[in-house]
Amino acid sequence: MPMMRLRYVLALAFLLSSPGSAGADDALVMLLAEADATRGERVYRKCRSCHTTEQGGQERLGPNLYGIVGGPVAGSSGFAKYSKALLGLGGEWTVELLDAYLANPRKAVPGTTMVFNGLRKDRDRADVIVFMNSFSDAPLEF
Repeated sequence: MPMMRLRYVLALAFLLSSPGSAGADDALVMLLAEADATRGERVYRKCRSCHTTEQGGQERLGPNLYGIVGGPVAGSSGFAKYSKALLGLGGEWTVELLDAYLANPRKAVPGTTMVFNGLRKDRDRADVIVFMNSFSDAPLEF
């Protein structure tokens, strides 16, 4: 099976088995299957002034993002500045929620205090999600 097809099948299986993912967006599945962590690292540079990704990394204006993909919303135990909106959201950072949040944080979670305007390009968001997924004790398969 060609590598791109295998990545597509794995991404589809992951999304369909995720809680709350019934009818997962086929476009997001395809984007994740084709996403590239190297490109994601370049796009992520916009985030570095506020966030760290390494395990045990310091909290900055925003929380450390180690383990965020599939992890709990507002789950960085060392970060004390979560908005009431994020604290009240609960659940996990699914790829669908991350995609929506990275596209437009204030629309995805009204009341968030994150000042970033978002990543408008679908491909950029998928690349960043794949890049951030690499910073985890148990990275998800796409």
